[in-house]
Amino acid sequence: MQESGSIKFFQRYDMIGISKKNCSDVVNSANNQSILVATSKMLYKLQFADGKYNLSHVKLTAKNEDEFHLFETCQINKNETYIFACVILEVNKKYEIMVFRNDFKDLVDTKDLEFQPITIRHIVYNESIYTVLCGEAMTALYVLTTQKDKKLSLVQIFDMPLPIINSDGAVCVDYYISKKNIFHLVFGFFDGTIKMYELPIETPEDKTSEKQATKFFTKPQIYQEETTLQLPITRVHLAHLNDHQEDESLGLVASSSLGYLIYFENVIKNRFKDVLVLPLKSENKLDTIMDCVLYDIDDDGEKEIIAVTYLADLFVIKKEMDALKVVASTEIDACFYHIYIERHGERKFIILCGDNEIKIFEYTSASIKPTTN
Repeated sequence: MQESGSIKFFQRYDMIGISKKNCSDVVNSANNQSILVATSKMLYKLQFADGKYNLSHVKLTAKNEDEFHLFETCQINKNETYIFACVILEVNKKYEIMVFRNDFKDLVDTKDLEFQPITIRHIVYNESIYTVLCGEAMTALYVLTTQKDKKLSLVQIFDMPLPIINSDGAVCVDYYISKKNIFHLVFGFFDGTIKMYELPIETPEDKTSEKQATKFFTKPQIYQEETTLQLPITRVHLAHLNDHQEDESLGLVASSSLGYLIYFENVIKNRFKDVLVLPLKSENKLDTIMDCVLYDIDDDGEKEIIAVTYLADLFVIKKEMDALKVVASTEIDACFYHIYIERHGERKFIILCGDNEIKIFEYTSASIKPTTN
């Protein structure tokens, strides 16, 4: 196999605790980009400065006995970063969502949850933050609003058993908001089903009104589509395929626990009709894919697929003609659950988060390498 890129090791760090699913995210704090990584007990900040990454401890959970469950961050403007953390309370094993602002300096609000969330996603639209929590039998939508007393509060707009959650539960979710104000929502399931919803967005005139905010998500859907691949889905990721083009070609990549990468090139136009499947092998056998993302890592204007497998291989994959081709790969010596990609000037870094460990690789047009601590 002729590879046209390279991945080289750059750095690694040890962490305390087990890396949690959906517990890492990129935060732009005071214009200094950093990555927050949550384990079951600790929270870390990974930040690039002076040509290398530095890892620092941010804070424990609300109480030392509590445990992180889900975690996501979002930035509403260059000065305000919000952190949404779902924790398991040690005292009664119930779930709670906590909202912090600006590196945990301010606790904005907390809400008890009546169900176990599987995924958390936020949506920033017209300077309003909407948070979607999906569980096995329930989907709940919250909006972060300013109340009459001028205090920020997380208000639940609705919770209801949506048909997007089937008997096997939705294991992964992603979304994209197009320039035409269409909200594209994709769910992946253990039984191999992928469901895509397209809903129009109506901007609330009064962002502090629960009634107006509900309009964001409750207009009749204009389209829904599903396909069943008979491959258990572990990740889904949506992205605009070509940053150099005005028209939006929305790509969807999904991964399977059976070792197959599934790629739909333009789901807005072609839906699920055109599909490419690539088996990923480690040690000459099919390997569970732990995470996959779409990112233009070689600066050609088109998104590549970056994937990591259970038996510890990292791949960069391009679509060439009517096939998917591995253009760079490396062994990574451990199992990692999450992929994050950062750019600093002309340098591109692939950051992998797993149990007790962060490993960083640098990509060049001919390989992927880890960074050395």
